[in-house]
Amino acid sequence: MKKYRCKICGRSFTKAKGKGSIKTHCAAHKAQAHPNRKKNSGKTITDKVKSKKGGRFECTCGYHTCDGFYKTERQLERHQAGVLAAKKKKIFAEELARDKPITPEQQPITKDEESPRKAAPEKAYMTGRLAVKATKLRILEIDNKNDAPLSQFVEFEGREGGESNGIVDLLAVKRNRDHKKTKNMDCNVNDLLDIIHIQVKGGSAGEPTKADKKRMLIVSKYYNCRETLLSRWNPAKFNQVIFKRLKNNLEWEKVDAKTIFG
Repeated sequence: MKKYRCKICGRSFTKAKGKGSIKTHCAAHKAQAHPNRKKNSGKTITDKVKSKKGGRFECTCGYHTCDGFYKTERQLERHQAGVLAAKKKKIFAEELARDKPITPEQQPITKDEESPRKAAPEKAYMTGRLAVKATKLRILEIDNKNDAPLSQFVEFEGREGGESNGIVDLLAVKRNRDHKKTKNMDCNVNDLLDIIHIQVKGGSAGEPTKADKKRMLIVSKYYNCRETLLSRWNPAKFNQVIFKRLKNNLEWEKVDAKTIFG
């Protein structure tokens, strides 16, 4: 039987052509030495990725969407990327839920909150904040009914969100739509702005003192405010916000909000 020897490795073959022949063997040598041969990517298979029979790749991540085996390494990588993204999303959701403040319905009642002395400051704070919101809402309702430009608001509160020490609680800024006034000042309609100084009281809060009223007039004069008002919101006694105008003699005059903000 004739034998054929490989000149590169010295291996002997009995067949010249076909499967298991010298020709097939030498062709494999040439493919390995070819300069354009596709090289290995260098990626290593970890303990979680193992090549199986049929060229399949195993994944042992244990995620509920895992198929166990993938035909190509690319499919396996896409699966693992999706698993990582899902786990990150879950972690972010847990952190968000952990940082989310407890709502009043969920918050347990403590002994301090059961005490009227402890609950009073919190109640006063909430009443004050709601009074400001009710005042702004009432002004915007009037703007909408009159098809007027919406008023803009400037609130002044303390560093922790509570009541500030200043005399100004709320400023309502409105566009002046007086055609005659704007024409006399060589301006167009809505060029000029009206500032309305508002002191807000909620619930059973006391009236501003005489000294407070003097300060309110001084501030309004300094900034040329069109009106100096007291806004009172007490849903236990009346269903709408009540506005009062501060006169120069330091007396309050009840006014219709539509005449001020209309």
